[in-house]
Amino acid sequence: MNQKYFFATLCALLICSANFVSAGTIIKLGFSADSRDDFEFTDGVLSTFDDEFAATLGEQNTEVTFLGVLDTLTPIERDRASFTLNGVTAVGSPTVIGVTLLQPTAGGEFKLYGPSNDLLLAGTLGEGTLSGPIGGPATGGFLTTRFGVFTGGSLMTTLDGADLSQASFSISLIDVNQGDGLSLGTQGELLPFTADATAIIGGQVQTPEPGSLVLLGLGLLGLCGLRRR
Repeated sequence: MNQKYFFATLCALLICSANFVSAGTIIKLGFSADSRDDFEFTDGVLSTFDDEFAATLGEQNTEVTFLGVLDTLTPIERDRASFTLNGVTAVGSPTVIGVTLLQPTAGGEFKLYGPSNDLLLAGTLGEGTLSGPIGGPATGGFLTTRFGVFTGGSLMTTLDGADLSQASFSISLIDVNQGDGLSLGTQGELLPFTADATAIIGGQVQTPEPGSLVLLGLGLLGLCGLRRR
């Protein structure tokens, strides 16, 4: 290996490893235990199902548990908060492995409101994957997205202070299509469905980790020694 290339590679490793990413749940959502579904997938878009109780179109009543950097806040109980999700769009055709369907998604945004319909937190989402079994009796599913950004709400001050500037969203789908599960159309497309769910909102922070950098540096010095020998 060319010596200049070798040391350029070592420098690149140091630079790329100067930060590490940590992520964790900051909000847990427990939607209403009623006869109305929580989420729906129609026209290729996943969104909250309008429960017809809240003031804003598409809202779903929920309780809220605060975790991580927000764990000093009092939980919001008995479905007194509300939540909207929209714009999570299916991209391309799903992949089927055995009886498991994997549907790529892109985009989306969410808003979480407090008991007085005050905006607690809003954010955008990135690419994701909607997955689940085709047909019953296993009728659950899961959506997880890459990181987007927090865009507003009264919790932003706390999150900014904790250097959390990015958002992720995950939902666990329950009782999809009232027990019939996911299904495909004649063109291999994911057909519309409704489901109950629980969900979590995550936060991401990028910070230096001195201990790891020391270990990495020692390892690279060892590689340099091997190179000289």
